[in-house]
Amino acid sequence: MPSKTWTFELDGRAHTVALDRGSYAKGRKLVVDGTEMQLKRPAVFELGRDEPFALDGHAGVIHVRTNGLTFSYDLSVDDRSVTTGKPASQQQPIPKWVWLFVVACAAIPLASLGGGLPMALGAGGAFACVALSRRPGASTSARVASCAGVLVLCWILFIALVVAVSAAR
Repeated sequence: MPSKTWTFELDGRAHTVALDRGSYAKGRKLVVDGTEMQLKRPAVFELGRDEPFALDGHAGVIHVRTNGLTFSYDLSVDDRSVTTGKPASQQQPIPKWVWLFVVACAAIPLASLGGGLPMALGAGGAFACVALSRRPGASTSARVASCAGVLVLCWILFIALVVAVSAAR
């Protein structure tokens, strides 16, 4: 069953585009007017992407976005969203400065010498920082502040976890 289906008119002709997210092993499937196309297999930790395809001489793009917890999908044809009619926003590259926050979050499981909760906390914080750093329309200072907030929250939760475990002993 498709994760998302769009039906729209282009050049006086009805079109249907369906995206099936599939699984990591099978990859994504795109069905354009009944013709199936295999897309690139998603990364293990999907950070969003743009999947271009041709549609009757027009440039179509499936935009996959994430906020770190959920995914959203949009379809644009000739750089216009089919859903909103507004210009499509291209996937922002990962800024170099975010890697400082990613490393600082990844240090949480290292500081704890392992464990499921510290691993989830560090990975979740790193993933959230990457997602926040790519927010379209937000200023660089707002994106840096968001990442700093995530980092501080992750370390506070980690310290609280260490205190709770120490008190339980």
